[in-house]
Amino acid sequence: MVGAEVLSEAIQSSPNDLELGVGRYHAWEDEIRARNYGSRVLAIYRNLRDL
Repeated sequence: MVGAEVLSEAIQSSPNDLELGVGRYHAWEDEIRARNYGSRVLAIYRNLRDL
């Protein structure tokens, strides 16, 4: 459950920017890396949702 708590905190840290929030789970202090990660995760989510 720790991972879910960290992800929740990361998403809450940028309430109007889901891509950045998800990305902060992976790279809190590096916005470029965070956005890259968040973008990839959200793309995977959309692909799975659309199956």
